[in-house]
Amino acid sequence: MSFSKRLPTKVIIKAQKGDKFALTTIYQEFKVPVFNLAYKVTLNTAASEDILQQVFEKVINKIIFLDNPSTFNGWIKTITYRASIDYINKKKLHVDLSLVESGNVDYEKLLFSINEESLDIEKYLKNLADRERVVLILFVVEGYSHREIGNLLDITEGNSKQIYKRLLAKLSKVSNLAGYSGKQKSL
Repeated sequence: MSFSKRLPTKVIIKAQKGDKFALTTIYQEFKVPVFNLAYKVTLNTAASEDILQQVFEKVINKIIFLDNPSTFNGWIKTITYRASIDYINKKKLHVDLSLVESGNVDYEKLLFSINEESLDIEKYLKNLADRERVVLILFVVEGYSHREIGNLLDITEGNSKQIYKRLLAKLSKVSNLAGYSGKQKSL
């Protein structure tokens, strides 16, 4: 199941009343999408497992406060994003914008992440700062606006746009130096 597939409303309503079978059904249906989303944001298996546990603890404790059962999918997805972002912030793994602004970014290290045959997106993502990766995933993959990203990350809309613009510049530089075939050109 993914976040886009809906559970029957009656399952959510039963879960709100404390029905253990309904809560188990929710867990079984959403454990993979929650884990996958947490992993996309953190790129850390152990952290993603911890986030999975945190998300379902919160679901179990807070589902009774969910006013509209039809919004459950968005609600659990938001909880997952916020838990993932909290993990990043707690571990102090966010981008040092002063280094980026001063031009002290190690693009050479970024270039070494390119596979001989093709641009490996996962390797590229691992070389991004956590905040950059989160902005990229939220904007490109999930379709969030920069205003929504700003609200989620507690940054300004302009800061989100600036982070995204820098990502595009990095990607452009990497793809120009490596060529679209994925093979590095000599410098």
